[in-house]
Amino acid sequence: MARRAGGNCTLDYTFTPSADGVANQSLTVTADVPGSGTIDLQGTGIVQIAAAAIPASSQWSQLLLLFGMIGLVGWVARRKMA
Repeated sequence: MARRAGGNCTLDYTFTPSADGVANQSLTVTADVPGSGTIDLQGTGIVQIAAAAIPASSQWSQLLLLFGMIGLVGWVARRKMA
């Protein structure tokens, strides 16, 4: 590979913490040019909720209907007791 004076190089790197909280990692770049060395990385891992854990809209509708029916039954029961 030919090198040019004043040239540059791009390095794509993905740092993916595997758990909640602070995560540290080091990336070492070795080359026979100035600028080689170690880069210290720090990130914060965040747990992502799986899509299956979030109720679908139809499930929300069923839940709201259930709460509405519970409220209606309670209202009817109070009216009959009065």
